[in-house]
Amino acid sequence: MKTEKDKARATVLRVLCEGEQEGAHVYALLQRALEDHALNAKDRAFVRMLAGECVKRRMSLDDVIDRYARTKKPLKPVIRNILRMGACQILFLDRVPDAAAVSSSVELTRGRGFRQLTGFVNGVLRRISTEKEHIEYSSIYTRYSVPQWMYDKLEETYGPQETQRMAEAFLRTPALTLRLDTRLSEEEREALCERILREAAGAHPDCEAGKHPFFPYALQLRRAGDVTKLYGYKEGRFMVQDAAAMLAAACAGIRAGDTVIDVCAAPGGKALHAAELGAKVYAFDLTKDKCDKLRENLRRMRLDKVEVRQQDARESVAALEGCADVVICDLPCSGLGVLAHKADIKYRLKSSDITELSALQKEILTAAVRYLKEGGTLLYSTCTLTREENDEIADWIRETLPLTPEDLRPYLPDVLRGDVSEAHPERVTILPGRYDTDGFFIARFVKGRAAGEAI
Repeated sequence: MKTEKDKARATVLRVLCEGEQEGAHVYALLQRALEDHALNAKDRAFVRMLAGECVKRRMSLDDVIDRYARTKKPLKPVIRNILRMGACQILFLDRVPDAAAVSSSVELTRGRGFRQLTGFVNGVLRRISTEKEHIEYSSIYTRYSVPQWMYDKLEETYGPQETQRMAEAFLRTPALTLRLDTRLSEEEREALCERILREAAGAHPDCEAGKHPFFPYALQLRRAGDVTKLYGYKEGRFMVQDAAAMLAAACAGIRAGDTVIDVCAAPGGKALHAAELGAKVYAFDLTKDKCDKLRENLRRMRLDKVEVRQQDARESVAALEGCADVVICDLPCSGLGVLAHKADIKYRLKSSDITELSALQKEILTAAVRYLKEGGTLLYSTCTLTREENDEIADWIRETLPLTPEDLRPYLPDVLRGDVSEAHPERVTILPGRYDTDGFFIARFVKGRAAGEAI
């Protein structure tokens, strides 16, 4: 009879195998798997942890497996994924005994109809278990499970020491950050924090929590389980949003009564934040699914000053041109800043994609600037780390569009102001792990001011 853990491991194997299909997104598959009510909360947490680590460390695991498999024949995809799961538990999950990792992998092999390979799987994993304290990786790329072209590109921009620190941050399990409803008073916010922490700790005794240094309304949780089960989620009292992403609305200087247009808004964190601050918001995105997700979050957060519209951001809406006090351009990007959350990006992304994305960003910005009033603010941001999508786009905005850089420092949290350069006070890059956030880039511009007046 299968145990609950057997079902959990079978779920992970299914996610990993389906995730290797062309166009598949592992984390979307994982989310659907976690909605399976046949798994209890503890096993869903195990599925999330094991699948996440296998994806995050895939290159490291393959490096080890290829050394210990001692075969020149290509491994069947399902067998490779079983070995990845077993090796991951042995090397990176301290709470799983090595014997359990080996035996469960053998059972998965048998259960998938490969009885003749059970001895092979058993032997490979036992050798890894025996020698795990002495394993060395073939390169720095496989050690941190980052493709060579990507690692070299980051090293060229940030240097070897900073790149290694970021690569280590990509492998850590990040905290989950909640943006508490900014309409709440300080007293209401503190009461909400206490209740969330009490519930999370009750369900998960090893849960850790604390305020993020960027904002008093940013609450971080580790090992808190499914936050949608916590008080405040259904009641619309918080939104899951990284603290770095909260900077977009905060640094736009939004005031009550402003008209704000968010041109690539889904899932809605920035647009909803703007609405909480009292703005009238137009939230656009390209597909019906993304717009539906926006509306779902709007209903949950009980916000009615947001108009959602399915709209290609490369084209402006004529009726809205010249009406916006603030335009938020958090644009499609390569996503290198969020590899700790979405590790499968690094295996799908190609170097040529960055060139295509920077061209798309310019198209969207050319259309988006038409929405601004004279003196209005354009806030440009990405969750990536490449110069082509960040600093070079900010330079292009300054040189090409009718916009002038404006000093970002008055709008930043105190802890970040020292990261802004005197040469470019309109922009800042937040590197992954430095402040327990994702990587993020943000730049602020104003429309129509004469050059030299802004900063």
